[in-house]
Amino acid sequence: MRQHHGYVHDGCIGAPVHTACAWAGSANGGQDVVTSNFTVHSLRLAMGDGLRAKAQTIRSGKTMTKVSTEIWLESDRAAPRPCTTALASIAIRPEPRPRI
Repeated sequence: MRQHHGYVHDGCIGAPVHTACAWAGSANGGQDVVTSNFTVHSLRLAMGDGLRAKAQTIRSGKTMTKVSTEIWLESDRAAPRPCTTALASIAIRPEPRPRI
């Protein structure tokens, strides 16, 4: 999952961003959600022993939730450091209608 210089590829960082955003978006009411869009901003090259995603809901409405996420680099040799920030719009799916 590393690119040719040895850093974690940004495409691989997008997966935990996407997952954390969706979980944070559904946490307020347990609704079924799908990601409408997300924007990722790299702060530094991702190199370390692990990555940790931290997400929080900014605002939740009836049909859309706004979420921010940070990805932190973790290493046994240094304190955790942020490497990525992201903002996402999470669409809240409507309740399924009963079939007659």
